[in-house]
Amino acid sequence: MLAMQLEVIDNSHNGEDEIFSQIESAIKKETIKLPAMPDIAMKIREAFKDEQYDIMKIARIVQAESGLAAYVLKIANSPLHRGPMPIKTAKHAICRLGQHSVQSIVLTYTLRSMFETQSTKLQTLLQKQWEQSTELAAISAILADRCDDFDPDQALLGGLLQDIGCLPLLDWLKNNHDASEDLDAEYSKLTNRYAARIGELMLRNWNFDEELIDVVKSRADWSRSSAASVDIADIVTIARHHQHMGKGELKACPNITDIPAYHKLAFKELSPDQSLTILDEAKEDIEEVKNMLS
Repeated sequence: MLAMQLEVIDNSHNGEDEIFSQIESAIKKETIKLPAMPDIAMKIREAFKDEQYDIMKIARIVQAESGLAAYVLKIANSPLHRGPMPIKTAKHAICRLGQHSVQSIVLTYTLRSMFETQSTKLQTLLQKQWEQSTELAAISAILADRCDDFDPDQALLGGLLQDIGCLPLLDWLKNNHDASEDLDAEYSKLTNRYAARIGELMLRNWNFDEELIDVVKSRADWSRSSAASVDIADIVTIARHHQHMGKGELKACPNITDIPAYHKLAFKELSPDQSLTILDEAKEDIEEVKNMLS
């Protein structure tokens, strides 16, 4: 099945360049392994398949891993879900968050373990990538939280996943990097060219739904135009634009008013620097969510 998925993705880019062919071949031969869906995420997914799912059973799965239990409580008491009374147990957190949010949160937690390496050469790059992904996820979540009827946890997950295709690229770089070349520059070039396509492959391999696959496919695709209603890919696109603005990287993206996703948002008020006023006002919440992911 994996080989078939690779062929489907590669056919639309037939003969585009040699490097992707090398990476594709390495994935097929498993000299580069695509990360597997973490066991705890699989257990939660299976538990929720039953329409009459048992909250206590799910709470026990969450509590079996102390780090995950603490993380779920953090999210339940974060700016995304904070209620009048603090949540103190996994059971109450799951009740507050709901099925879809809990699944998204467990995946968000388990993604952190994928951004670890024994390679000292790549450790700094991987840490930097995780920091960029958490910042994108935090902006996406807060933006989604300000949209009516939009799931901030799904947007948080979408923000973290958009660069997931970078992981196999880092694995490839470890064995193919020319010591005479700038590692950061080489990594940046690879991610700009291939991260979206490899990320799509990974999410299809994990049987994710099309809405999240669209988020990965639309990485830095500023001209993407989809259905009339706003979707997660739109949210993450605008979040990425703000991330570039915050770093003074305006050359990497067009004016916000030239991005189709911007015109689908319910709020379009801009500050003098052309950022969304609603996000400028939420800087503390964005920082709190980002720190929660670190």
